[in-house]
Amino acid sequence: MKLISFLIFIIIALSVYFSMHYYVYHRLVIDLNLSGRPVLYLKIFLLVMGLSFFAAEFLSRAYTVKSLIYTGSVWLGILSISVSFFLLKDILNIFLSHHNTLLTTICLFLIALSTGFSLWNASQKPVEKSFKLSLKNMPSSLSGLSLVHLSDIHIGPSTSLKQIQDMVSQVNSMAPDLILITGDVMDIHVCKMDRFCEALKGLKARYGIYAVPGNHEFYNGFNHFLELGKSTGIRILNNESVRIAGLLDVAGINDPAGKQYPGLSPDLVKALRNCDKTRPVILLSHQPLHFQEAVKNGVSLQLSGHIHNGQLPPLYPLVYLLFKYPYGLYQFKDAYIYTTSGTGIWGPPMRLFSRCEIVKFILQ
Repeated sequence: MKLISFLIFIIIALSVYFSMHYYVYHRLVIDLNLSGRPVLYLKIFLLVMGLSFFAAEFLSRAYTVKSLIYTGSVWLGILSISVSFFLLKDILNIFLSHHNTLLTTICLFLIALSTGFSLWNASQKPVEKSFKLSLKNMPSSLSGLSLVHLSDIHIGPSTSLKQIQDMVSQVNSMAPDLILITGDVMDIHVCKMDRFCEALKGLKARYGIYAVPGNHEFYNGFNHFLELGKSTGIRILNNESVRIAGLLDVAGINDPAGKQYPGLSPDLVKALRNCDKTRPVILLSHQPLHFQEAVKNGVSLQLSGHIHNGQLPPLYPLVYLLFKYPYGLYQFKDAYIYTTSGTGIWGPPMRLFSRCEIVKFILQ
C-alpha cells in the first residue's frame, strides 16, 4: 500500500513538474514567435535544467555534489517564479491581447529581477523578532521567562557548517531561558555530515531545548531524529509533555506524516494528558493545526512552522487559502498561536516575499 501511494505521488509530482516546463516553453515560443534554432536551443536548455534537479537528488545519496544540488534547486525556484508570472501575464492578456510580446518581455525582466532578489534575500541571516505575551495562569515567579522559537532549519546537503554555527551564535546572543523547535530540522542524517551535531550542541538555554518532529523527520528517518536528539541534548517530544521549573508545561505533538508509522500518529490528547491546566501550557506542533481544539484543552500558546510563509510563488497565495493561521501571531480567546516563516529554507535557496526568522517571546 505504501509503495502504491509512493508511486502515485511520484507520477503526480513528475507530471506537474514537467507540465510547468512545457508551459514555460509554450509561452516563450508562442509569445516571442520563436522558430528554428532558438526553439531547439530552448528545448535543450529546459531539458538539461529540468533534469538537473533529479540528477542532484539522485547523486547526493552517494556523492557530494553541492554545485549540482545548488543548480537544480535554483532552477526549481526560477521555474516556480516563471510559471507564476506567466500565469499573471495570461490573465492580463485577456484585457491586453494586442500586447502579448511586450507583456512576455516584461515577464522575463521581472523573473530575472525576482530571482536575483530571492537569492540575495534568502542568503541574509535570519531576522530577529520579539513579542511580549501575557499568558493565563502565568506564575509571577516565571514572569519575564524568555523562549526562542526555531523551525524548518532544513539541514541538508547544500547547508554549510558555518550557516549552522552562525545560527547557534545568533540564538545564544538572545539569551533564551527555553529553546523550542517545531520540526523539519533535518533533510539528511545530520550526525553523519560536517559536524552539524557538534554545532547544534552549542545551543544554550537555562531550562533546556525541546523539539517535535516535522514531516521531513519522518521522510528521512525518525530514528535519525532521535539520534540527533541524543547527540545534541535536544529533548524530542513524541506526543508527550515536560514540566519546566515545576510551573509550566511544554507539550509536543507529532506531524501528520507520522501516521504511516506504528505508534507515531499525532495524538493531541496523549500529548496534553499530563499537563497541569492551571499552569501555562505551550504546545509545539510542526503544522499550524489543532489550535482551537488545543485551546479548549488548556493550551495557552501554540508554536508552529512548516509553511515558510510561502517562500516562493505560487505557494505564497496558496498557503493563505489552505491554512487558517499561515504566518504571524493570532489570538483565539485568551490563547495565542505563532506560525513562523522558518529559520531556514527548503529546496530553492530563495525567498521572495518573506525572510528567515528567529522569534523570541517574553512571557508575563
